[in-house]
Amino acid sequence: MPLPATSTTEPPPGPRNMTQLVKKRLTLRGFEVGDHAALQSHFAHEMSNWPADGRITFRETVEDGIGSAVNAFLGLMDGRNTGKMLVRI
Repeated sequence: MPLPATSTTEPPPGPRNMTQLVKKRLTLRGFEVGDHAALQSHFAHEMSNWPADGRITFRETVEDGIGSAVNAFLGLMDGRNTGKMLVRI
């Protein structure tokens, strides 16, 4: 019985270099937020002031003016942004 045809245009699913995973004895483990739902209120209490205190920062790309909205959107789709993409009006 012949094997089914495979697509050569799409990479196979999963990690791309399993040999390196084995050689480096790496462990791949998923993380589900729901597994830690009991800690949600503690997290909210501890973290609520961190942005105001400057302990958490974020990056953003800002385009000025409504006329820049299309360029900002295209940049977002092309990956030209760092962090959030914002249009300042």
